[in-house]
Amino acid sequence: MDLGATVCTARSPDCLLCPVQSMCRGQREGDPTRWPVKTRKLKRGRRENWWLWIEKQGQVLLQQRPATGVWAGLWTLPMFDDEAGARQALPGVALETLPRIEHALTHFDWVLHTVRADVAGAGMTPGGTWVARENLADYALPAPLKKLFEES
Repeated sequence: MDLGATVCTARSPDCLLCPVQSMCRGQREGDPTRWPVKTRKLKRGRRENWWLWIEKQGQVLLQQRPATGVWAGLWTLPMFDDEAGARQALPGVALETLPRIEHALTHFDWVLHTVRADVAGAGMTPGGTWVARENLADYALPAPLKKLFEES
């Protein structure tokens, strides 16, 4: 039961209905509206990364994220720390720059830039799994990537 959202609201606690009234520090100290004490607000971070969207014969190259961290275990496009890294993965291939994606997570804002290329042959590509476009729904993708695929 979430007492903070129903009974013990910050501005209007309903102490008579509270099942833990006898243990309430606010009641003991005579002013339940002082509780809970708000902690300082953490500063949100910001990250920028570049996705490399490679298609070959109707298939998209996906890589699985590590088992820990942001988007643990999900499948994404190959991700790079900077644009130069993404472009160096496919030397000599013309890349189309797509509009950036701004995605808010609980502790930071993530700006995702996407560059896209269709490649005919094998070429030099980062490792991963080639997935047919019609099978993308079978893979656990982060929300911004699902939206990117739906819009294209």
